[in-house]
Amino acid sequence: MTLQAPRLLHASFLLPFMIFALLLLPVHNESRANDGDQPVDLSTELKKLDLSQLMDIEVISVSKKLEKLSRAPAAIFVITQEDIRRSGATSLPELLRMVPGLQVARKGPNTWSISTRGLLGAREGADMIDLRVDGAYLPATSVQTVDIVLGNIERIEVIRGPGATVWGTKAVSGVINIITKHAKDTQGGLVTAAAGSGEEGFGGGRYGLKLQEGMYLTAGAKYQQFGAVDSAVHLRDPQYKQGSFRLDWDLSAADRLMFEGSYTNNLGGSFENLLVGSFYLPTMERYTARTDAEALHLMGRWEHTFSPTSDMALKVYYDQGNFTYNYQGEPVDPDDSHNRYRYYDIDFQHKFNLMSRNDIVWGAELRIEDDTMGGFPMISFAPASRTEKYYSGFMQDEITIVENRLSLTVGSKFEYNSFCHFQADPSARLLWTPHHQHTFWLAVSRTARTDLRGDHDLNFTAGTLPKPGQFHILRTMLLQARNYGSIDPEKLTSYEAGYRVQPASAFTLDITAFVNHYDQFLTTGDRVYVERHPRYFVPHYDYVNNMDGKSCGIEAVATWQAAPWWKLQSSYTHLHFNLHPGPHDATNEGLKELNPKNQCTLRSLIDITRDIELDANLYFTDRISGQDLRSYTDLMVRLGWRPVKGVELSLVGANLLREGHTELMMADRKNEIRRSVIGKVTWTF
Repeated sequence: MTLQAPRLLHASFLLPFMIFALLLLPVHNESRANDGDQPVDLSTELKKLDLSQLMDIEVISVSKKLEKLSRAPAAIFVITQEDIRRSGATSLPELLRMVPGLQVARKGPNTWSISTRGLLGAREGADMIDLRVDGAYLPATSVQTVDIVLGNIERIEVIRGPGATVWGTKAVSGVINIITKHAKDTQGGLVTAAAGSGEEGFGGGRYGLKLQEGMYLTAGAKYQQFGAVDSAVHLRDPQYKQGSFRLDWDLSAADRLMFEGSYTNNLGGSFENLLVGSFYLPTMERYTARTDAEALHLMGRWEHTFSPTSDMALKVYYDQGNFTYNYQGEPVDPDDSHNRYRYYDIDFQHKFNLMSRNDIVWGAELRIEDDTMGGFPMISFAPASRTEKYYSGFMQDEITIVENRLSLTVGSKFEYNSFCHFQADPSARLLWTPHHQHTFWLAVSRTARTDLRGDHDLNFTAGTLPKPGQFHILRTMLLQARNYGSIDPEKLTSYEAGYRVQPASAFTLDITAFVNHYDQFLTTGDRVYVERHPRYFVPHYDYVNNMDGKSCGIEAVATWQAAPWWKLQSSYTHLHFNLHPGPHDATNEGLKELNPKNQCTLRSLIDITRDIELDANLYFTDRISGQDLRSYTDLMVRLGWRPVKGVELSLVGANLLREGHTELMMADRKNEIRRSVIGKVTWTF
């Protein structure tokens, strides 16, 4: 038997990374980071931390309490202010590309697919990943409308793996928590603008002021124009607009208030040559469609400190949105093209110590979701309107077994809703720190995905009725569930193990291995019956919980401060994903083939002088066999220059290694993501 080298060791895979590292290797110069007497201009934006300080960053997303990153018993990655500034990214999904274990694929100019540890495609995004801003819950549609002024972000905490024990059943496979800056830290003005090839461009700014002692206000706005992609479905003029504010008021040493809000308008653009239906007949027409989305988000938070070991927080927030699909394929009543949602949420949390060895966090939440789904091409909901209430509570206890060495965290989330009634999401996490440079952790989690409207109320049209005089194309309604109330939640059992080490002050390594078992996933069952009508027929399939499967993988990220002026970071992700759909399943057969098996990134951050920076990001993504997409390697390079105090100029080139490539198909069409160059200016005052 002939043994073959692993794919990762193939010369064709390693060669681009070796060449990339050699090209960026600068000539050593001791004065490189010290020439010139000009102080750092954008002081609040250019906060640099050495690797030891980075490991000591306090994060909140793992257990809803502050803890050091090095001692968090979960697969967590933090995107810092410095990472954001030097990434060259203009939107949130672009930033998330640097996170190991996260699959980020661009389907169109302003359309992305985000998932973690598999489940790309039919189970992607908000079905499985809980997206939060300052801990506030965001609805499923907000993954495209949540983008904010990047300069307002303090950090982004990304958890790969279940986080349902403290965050709820939306956090089946991960949590993305965007933490914005305190208004006190955004005083003065910031204006940024950019323009580039492919009609790309954006502008944004903010201004902060002190209203009175302890009270600070910041307001900001952002506009973005997305470039076009080459596709059979031409998308024209996609735009994004947002306005936001944040008010922080320190009432006393024990009480703090925060109010924030935002309004976003996402003009999805016009789809030309949109082929409706799945019957590819010569008489099928191509139509034009346009999508518009808007969202309003308001939140208030009160924090009170009882003692150094006890505090509480109360959050109240409101979120509403509208999604309109203007479709010229067939006449639609204007009211039927509108889709609306309103979310109301009250969230309470309390942390305290018990008998010095028990650090307890508990909380309760009430969320009301009210939506009206007027309809989309090929999709309708019955009933069109629905109001659901979600009641939940959680408790988590961190038990210190050996001081500063060994601890056990156990807890569970308890939730009730009318879809899946009562369910619990328990977890246990063991943390062992034999030395301050070494951290080991183990975790076992059991969680379930809360049933969505689409699991019960969705009707899907595969073909359309013809206009008078045209060939009679059949209209079929697929996946029309008739078993409302008898579907069980989809369940996930996850086993994780992690190791963090900092063998030297200039090098850190973080490795995570996981095995996920999926049970009772939805699929179409054996029951099929047909409604017959004079000009069309309607076959019905019942949803049943008869699919299971497993995914396993390794995620690793290494950071090396090669010199005071040069930082390198590399990550590798390997994923093996396998599902076993039911015998008549038409929706999940190709799900296991929508995930790249290997992903790798390499980031290089070089301070050429005190005022000039050269940053490069290299991304490799393996082939996606389910859509017959080849592997691709992306290179993004950023050159930054601060000519005078308060001004930063940068030039960013993206997709530099080839003219275009496809990352994921949209509407069954391959969309070519083209090479682009963007110039950017940032002014602080």
